[in-house]
Amino acid sequence: MLANNKATALKYTKDPILICKSDKPSQQLFYVPDAALPALSIDNCDPMSLVSPEELFYLKKKYRAPQSLIKKIQKCYAENSDEIDIGDDISLEKKLFCKSLEDIILNKIKRTYRNESANFIPHYAREETGIKCFHTQVVGSSSVGKSWTTAECVKRNFKGASAIYVFSPTATKDKAWKDLKGTPGFAKKVKLINSNEVNTPIPLGELLGGSVLIIDDPDAVRQPAKQYITELQSEALFHGRHHTDTDGVGMTVFSICHDAWAVADKGLKSSNIESSRVICFPNLNRSIVTKYLSKRLHWSSKEIKEAYKFIRRNDRWMCIYSHCPNLLMTKHGCMLL
Repeated sequence: MLANNKATALKYTKDPILICKSDKPSQQLFYVPDAALPALSIDNCDPMSLVSPEELFYLKKKYRAPQSLIKKIQKCYAENSDEIDIGDDISLEKKLFCKSLEDIILNKIKRTYRNESANFIPHYAREETGIKCFHTQVVGSSSVGKSWTTAECVKRNFKGASAIYVFSPTATKDKAWKDLKGTPGFAKKVKLINSNEVNTPIPLGELLGGSVLIIDDPDAVRQPAKQYITELQSEALFHGRHHTDTDGVGMTVFSICHDAWAVADKGLKSSNIESSRVICFPNLNRSIVTKYLSKRLHWSSKEIKEAYKFIRRNDRWMCIYSHCPNLLMTKHGCMLL
């Protein structure tokens, strides 16, 4: 389940997993083992607001619950009472209705969290990249913000990287990459390479161990440069976490693409296999995202519908973790899957 501060998370486990961080306002989200009581602090939230009208209608119909019972439950939550007074007619259906309602509320408090003023970015545990794989695939159409989102992830997580290699046909022109290089602490680390100027194979050994490799829009690169870059991309995806620096930190690869189904592309095929995180743009590329969730991640229509229910109009991007914990996060919140 989720915890929205470290002090609370440490009450549930000695080793909480940091999921994402917000800088303004400063906040962290953690994953902790499930327990009877939720770890999230929801302040003065009305528990009944967590139950959708559809869910409430379904329960009312299933257990034949009268409106008077719902008013008693609402009064109980408003007064912060320890028990729900359902009157003298304590039927089994009323008990089951109350239990099902509380199960929905507890499940949502444990699994979902939103803060509309937050500015969350996925957290990359660099110290674990020599063991675990945090390669990321960024999928979307032109101008949706793929480069900007990737650059933000790098800025907030990889200041300690030995080097950051950006292979892009617009590496020296794209504002996202120029701003990344201009960020304090990154100027000497960021190497901007025009993909079309690559004229020889690049062995993985030529890249510093523990570095970040960003492959942007390989479909726009001419041959033979495209072949050299995608071969480097494939090798880094499969062997990068073992290509470590002196601290045992491995490489992380960001693969930015328009078409995630070009199976003839060796680098893209490797990215589809090895990427444990996917960043996409549900409000701008609904059809692309739905196809990806269905065909690549094999989500059911019910799971896709639940994801879209969590996503709101101000969520420009979403990131899916397919490793542990398995979740969906946006700039404003997180939902465990």
